Amino acid sequence: MVEKKGFADLIEACALLRDRGQNFSLDIVGDGPLRQPLQAQIEGLGLENRILLCGAIPQEKLVAHMAQAQAAVLPCVVTDTGDRDGLPTVLLEAMARGLPVVTTTVAGGPEIVEDDVTGLLCPPDKPPMLSGALGDILSDPARAAQMGRAGRARAELLFNLTTNTARLRALLMHPGSATRIGEAA
Repeated sequence: MVEKKGFADLIEACALLRDRGQNFSLDIVGDGPLRQPLQAQIEGLGLENRILLCGAIPQEKLVAHMAQAQAAVLPCVVTDTGDRDGLPTVLLEAMARGLPVVTTTVAGGPEIVEDDVTGLLCPPDKPPMLSGALGDILSDPARAAQMGRAGRARAELLFNLTTNTARLRALLMHPGSATRIGEAA
């Protein structure tokens, strides 16, 4: 729970969702220095019965959490010091699990997520737009499921360790002969 993850914006977006009558619950997994301020924000907005700060959990429990989720969201921001999340692994993990993802256009977000195909991209620091994207995912389960399937396929194609290791090896051994990521080997 650090600033670059954008959880304060997510909590604000959830208040907007609630105010529009959207039924939802949100589990925020992880821990960090902003846990207490985020809990205070949740309480201040009256979201205690909708948002749970789960703390850090082991990987196997995270997988079980994802199995119960309708979507994954990580609204990354750029901090005042320029800190940002480069390539958020949790989004790749969520896509590999077949979840649609909602994230921002910060750093690796657009590299991971194909907007309106595998999930939805929003500009950072815009809770109303984030709220709209979450509402779109939650209100159209068929579209969300299609995005989840497309995300799984994208994760397999672009972020497969075995495939990418072979491509990297080929590039290092024979520059110019390796296929580009996304092309058939």
